[in-house]
Amino acid sequence: MAATSDYVDLAKVGIEAFALLEEHQRQLKHARTRQVLHNHNHNYGYNNGREVTDCNQAAKKYGGLVIVEHRGKKKPAPQPAIFKLY
Repeated sequence: MAATSDYVDLAKVGIEAFALLEEHQRQLKHARTRQVLHNHNHNYGYNNGREVTDCNQAAKKYGGLVIVEHRGKKKPAPQPAIFKLY
């Protein structure tokens, strides 16, 4: 059987571990709050007056190549031929 001092040491480790976890949770909560408050000023989806360039225009401008794959609907699997033997 373990000595009493082992149980006391284990209890101290447990208390310290939970204190560290609680401190970490508080820091995460505080960081999320600051992040939400900071991001409310951002204008997402706006180009700020700049011209928008699509992939075709960029390819022409920089001498590149655009490869586009068009995939249609999948063709149904062929039905097996049914032969009637008389």
